[in-house]
Amino acid sequence: MPPAAEDASALVAQLRYHLGCKDFAAATQACTTVYAITGQGEEGCRQILAAGGMGALADLLAALQRSRTRDASTLLMPAAAIADLVRECGEDGWRAALGCAAIPALVQLLHFHGGKAQQQREEEEVARYTAMDGLCTLANCSEECRRAIAGAPGGAVQRLVQFLGPAYSAHINDGALTALHALLVPESERVLSAFASAGGIPPLVRLLTAGGRASSRSLRIACNAVSALTYKCPARTEAMAACRTIPAVVGLLGHSDLTVAAAAAGALANLVLCSPDRSNTAVAAEAMPPLLRLLRQQDDSCILPALSALYCLVFNSKAALRALVSKGAASALQQVADSSSADKQVRELASETLAWVRARVCAGPGCRHGWAAPLRQLPRRALLQRALPALGLAGAQG
Repeated sequence: MPPAAEDASALVAQLRYHLGCKDFAAATQACTTVYAITGQGEEGCRQILAAGGMGALADLLAALQRSRTRDASTLLMPAAAIADLVRECGEDGWRAALGCAAIPALVQLLHFHGGKAQQQREEEEVARYTAMDGLCTLANCSEECRRAIAGAPGGAVQRLVQFLGPAYSAHINDGALTALHALLVPESERVLSAFASAGGIPPLVRLLTAGGRASSRSLRIACNAVSALTYKCPARTEAMAACRTIPAVVGLLGHSDLTVAAAAAGALANLVLCSPDRSNTAVAAEAMPPLLRLLRQQDDSCILPALSALYCLVFNSKAALRALVSKGAASALQQVADSSSADKQVRELASETLAWVRARVCAGPGCRHGWAAPLRQLPRRALLQRALPALGLAGAQG
């Protein structure tokens, strides 16, 4: 049962008293009780928060990191309790975190180094992961939190990028990627630029090609990060392409987990948008067959990103146009366009893609080479003026 409000206030006051006396052992003991309460749910968290617990926990975490007697086990509880308060108390929680030193203390924890013993290394990893969890929780709350994290001393984005490297465990890779995803996907230009400047693109691409070492969740998040980085930014898109991101993403289109394949299709759409060269690279990497398999799924969450990628490819690339027609995709597009179960946005994008292909094929020399024949058997549909902004894509002119 959560404590009475007066007990929570007394507990937080006790923590602050011991902290003021620099009695870190006693302060940590008080924090142990606070942590137990925050783990019991919203009611206990709100009582701790109302008693000023967020500030006390942040001050303890910062003080312990400055202390020479620190070790990972003592850092875990205040960091985890801060994350609990944010999760359970909603806006009250994250505003309290912004009003004290919680974010700088969590960012600093990313830099924690334990000893060389196996147990110390394991505790160090848990401490870092706990910091990542807290920062991810805050980043998902508001733009104000994301700005505070990006601007905190210690360079959160740069440090998280370092954790993407092969020197760290898959557990840490996953935690860093999740935290970065929370910061990147809302398209904060400051964070996106910091990620690219910190050299984040090469390790992100390595994660895409990690095979069995990376979980489906990590691969899906990495693809979403590629989409965020390339959205409406030609310079970053070129940088991504230069790191062979397109073949890496194409390699995931056939992933057994359809959520990974769909995320890869969305990333590919942004990568090839308005670029014949990048579109030809995707076609050369055999992007068309797995995209057409996605198109035949009975799930709009698979069909929409596949359609978006196909539209961008055939808009830019004659090779993509030929590949689409030669593999009999016209009938699949027609089925999606006529489907009564598909979302309206999906049907309209399928209609537009089909109409754009027909307009290109039947007006060009392709009609004389046989590969356009399947399209000429289909009923005509009006060509929409531009693609729907599916998956956050900028509209391409038809």
